[in-house]
Amino acid sequence: MAACESGPMFLRAENCERESKDKHFISDLLIDTILEIGPQHVVQVITDNASNCKVAGAIINARFPHIFWTPCVVHTVNLALKNICTPSSIVSNRAAYDECNWISQIADDVYFVKNFIMNHEDVTRMSHVFTRYMSVGMIEEVKVAIYKEECKEYEEESPFYNVVYSILLARWTKSSTLFHCMAHSLNPRYYSMKYLNGAPNRIPPHQDSEIAKERKECLKKYFANEDERRMVNEEFASFSACLDEFASSDSMNDRDKMDPIKWWIVHGDDYDTMVNVNGGMLEIANLSLDEPDLEGVIFDNKDEDD
Repeated sequence: MAACESGPMFLRAENCERESKDKHFISDLLIDTILEIGPQHVVQVITDNASNCKVAGAIINARFPHIFWTPCVVHTVNLALKNICTPSSIVSNRAAYDECNWISQIADDVYFVKNFIMNHEDVTRMSHVFTRYMSVGMIEEVKVAIYKEECKEYEEESPFYNVVYSILLARWTKSSTLFHCMAHSLNPRYYSMKYLNGAPNRIPPHQDSEIAKERKECLKKYFANEDERRMVNEEFASFSACLDEFASSDSMNDRDKMDPIKWWIVHGDDYDTMVNVNGGMLEIANLSLDEPDLEGVIFDNKDEDD
């Protein structure tokens, strides 16, 4: 399957029966497809999170430095929910088991909640901020829900929440990519006052040191020329700080009201470098934000190898 501006499309199916699905087999299949499409038209490959797929992604990135390997958002959410809903009782996981094992006793209710989450439109929003910085959004909402159920004040300690938080954070961190960070940084919603005032401690992406670091690394991959990269950084500074054309009232008011790509079409038309150079960071980010269209499958019986 491939995703582009026109939406997801079927490319081909491969009969893998009796094949050893190791890193070389997977990477060879993907490289053949990339060469068929044209490497200049490919910005990322998305697989599940198994170790052989992860190494295959590294092989592809070594051959095509501009192509990212991206872990499947749905698979990662599914794994996180599995860790919470059916915790392992091994010694190293004792704290999580003690706090979460009661969930397995009400499995029917849990799977109802799980199916609701996976079918809810917020899964799309989750993938837009899918790395450690995701804790600013969805994880905050999880905390609010847990604290409300436990009748706790926001500042109080909750052992159950602490376990859930550590599981979610570990999953987001393990699946962190420069690509999602760039997409997150270009989404005007996360700079709007409505979003920033929606929960304590929220900050815009350009003020988050980890996000800024990953964004800069992403830009280096796509803009090797220092002059071009400087122009993109200047345009990003204007966007993130609401300067120049981005200082208009319409531009600021529309940040949380319009689809991100439509917002950029309306309010970013004077910023040609960011939009047009090297395929345009906005098009790249758009493809990243389109992941749920390509990943609309639940990996119920699959798990990570590592």
